[in-house]
Amino acid sequence: MSFGRRLAATYADIWRTYWGWMPSLLIFAGLVFVPLSLLDALSLQIDVDSLDLTSGIKIAALVLAVGAVTMTRLLIEIEERSAVGALRRSVQLVRGSFWLVLWVLLPIEILGDAIGGGLAGLVHRELGDTFLASWLAEAIANSFLSPIFAVAAVLLTVELIARNEGTAPPPHAAPAPA
Repeated sequence: MSFGRRLAATYADIWRTYWGWMPSLLIFAGLVFVPLSLLDALSLQIDVDSLDLTSGIKIAALVLAVGAVTMTRLLIEIEERSAVGALRRSVQLVRGSFWLVLWVLLPIEILGDAIGGGLAGLVHRELGDTFLASWLAEAIANSFLSPIFAVAAVLLTVELIARNEGTAPPPHAAPAPA
């Protein structure tokens, strides 16, 4: 299969999976991103000049820790690896498929950021530059857009595991009926 067809097929799988799982994804994303967006909006309201150096270091350490945990959870959850093992595994899986992974995830990230920025601008124009507007814009954008990136990352991971080892379960386009 040519690279263009493989890329198109991957995008088709992503959208089919996202739309098939959308109700569940949106509920879960709302449960995750509404509180996280609240924290983000609160952080925008903090007067940085009033913080002392030790508070700033503690806040930075917390943000870095949350980011590190978030970034390494996918492969750790799928294959029960350590954080370092998950990063090594990611390099191993992407080897030979770098351009596919890049051309799938990068446009989703760039387009998601552009849409999120546009949505934030719209919300701020309608509600003003307020705490509520910041919270609402973050919550809506992340709840709708982050699952698209997550679905893409999971489908790519499963596809690369299957391609490299032939052991990954096939992805499903929609939840199985109970």
